[in-house]
Amino acid sequence: MFGRNKSVLKGMVLASAVLGMVACGDGNGGGGGGGAIDPGTGTGNAQADTQSNVAVTQANAQTGIQQATASATSSMKFASVNITDVPCAGGGTFVVSGDVTDGDPITFDLDMDLTGCTSMDGSISVVGSADVETPSIVYSYTINGDVGGNGCVVTFDNFAINVDIPDLTNFLNGLFSLDGAVGGACTGGDTTCNYDALEVNFSGGTASGSVSCS
Repeated sequence: MFGRNKSVLKGMVLASAVLGMVACGDGNGGGGGGGAIDPGTGTGNAQADTQSNVAVTQANAQTGIQQATASATSSMKFASVNITDVPCAGGGTFVVSGDVTDGDPITFDLDMDLTGCTSMDGSISVVGSADVETPSIVYSYTINGDVGGNGCVVTFDNFAINVDIPDLTNFLNGLFSLDGAVGGACTGGDTTCNYDALEVNFSGGTASGSVSCS
């Protein structure tokens, strides 16, 4: 199953990038490391900057999952991974470590250290699964941790992402379901953004949907 999931997860990274372009503002992160998490530089709009952080964090999580899964060989039921050069959205590299278990579904339990990213800081844990039944995929994971970038330090607490793509030959037709609240401590103020079972539909590479921030 590992070999089959390589192409699936590459498609998921592409779909995530489309979601990121829709959800993001145009704030830039600041990268960092050591001590406190660096919030980076954003637009000054706490709500927009928090959503930008969420989108970039999700894109990095997708890339990390794809790299970790692809690094496991098809002959292994269980693999421990430690990849030090995963490319970050926005430049730099980050570290992914943890476990990947082949099966039905494939499961993963990963830690991602983002301090080497140019535009992000902090770390997350990502736990989830991918259930592939040709020609479809049902894919889900949760994010926990604190991530700085785009002018905010965003706290993820069991932030859930579920993906349902009915046809693996077309990754841009499918559904993202985002569930949970994130808190943004931003240079432009503090905010909480609720993704209450928000469904983001893809059609021809575009997404629709909204998120409530206060």
